[in-house]
Parts: sequence; structure tokens; C-alpha cells
Amino acid sequence: MKTKNQRNQQGFTLVELLIVIAVIAILAAVAFVAIDPATRINEAQDSERWSAVNAVMDAFLEYTVDNDGTYLTGVSADGSSYMVASTTNASCSVTCSDATVDSGCLDFDDLATNGYISSLPVDPDGDANFSPTDGGTGYVLSVATNGIVTVSACNGEADTITIGR
Repeated sequence: MKTKNQRNQQGFTLVELLIVIAVIAILAAVAFVAIDPATRINEAQDSERWSAVNAVMDAFLEYTVDNDGTYLTGVSADGSSYMVASTTNASCSVTCSDATVDSGCLDFDDLATNGYISSLPVDPDGDANFSPTDGGTGYVLSVATNGIVTVSACNGEADTITIGR
């Protein structure tokens, strides 16, 4: 015969289960905030943009040096800015949040064709404001009257992505 103090204890009580669930939920929330995937994605995209801006700059400068200071056809040292594109389209509709495009899209395919860059980079967002139908890539190049070349990304996530040499 069983006494009052000898009960069959099987499983967990409701209070014990609720405490374990609450602890797991708190740990999951802390981990999610610490990892913050949206920020990591934005940082990765900006890193890709920095790499592309440097690649376009290097390819353009190498082309210019190899051609005795002559720029690609259509590029002039008057401060005009051009969307790096795979086709020439002076009226391409381009909107950049971080750079100004005042001379439309300009064909930079010669850089890839002549081996200065493997292919023209396209912004990781693939924004509709510079879609491939317009030939735009999301990167802008300009040459100032003093010869300084500037390459910019249209849509940096955290900061403006621009280099000048």
C-alpha cells in the first residue's frame, strides 16, 4: 500500500516546462540580436561594391596608361559623370542615391573585351533604377578637369562608396 508521501512522479510539471521555454526564448532573442542578419547582409553588399569600384578604377586607369593617356571613347575630362554600362545610351534613365549621373550610360565593354577586367560588375542589389535593359551597372565614373578619376557606387548601404585617383 502507498502512503501519502509516495506519489508516482512522472514527467515535468507545467511550471518547469514554462521556465525552460522562457529561458530558450530569451537565449534565442539575445542570439538573434547579436547576429543581426540584416546588418551582415548590408556589410557584405558594401564590401562587394568596394571591390567593384576598385576593379573599375584599376581597369580604367590601366586602359588609359596602355593607350598613352587616351580615355575610353566618349569619356572626357570635363567633370561629366557616366554610368558604367554595357551599351552607350545617352538617355538611359538612371537614378543614383549616392552619385550623380549627368551624361547617361556609356559603353565600358572595351575594358572587358581588352582584358582589363573580367566583366563589368553589376550592383549586388540589381536595382531597377539601373537595370540591364538600360545597360547600367550601378557604378558611376567621372574625370575632373584636373585629371582626377572618380568611381562611385550608386547605392551604398551604410556609407557613400567613392574612390578617386
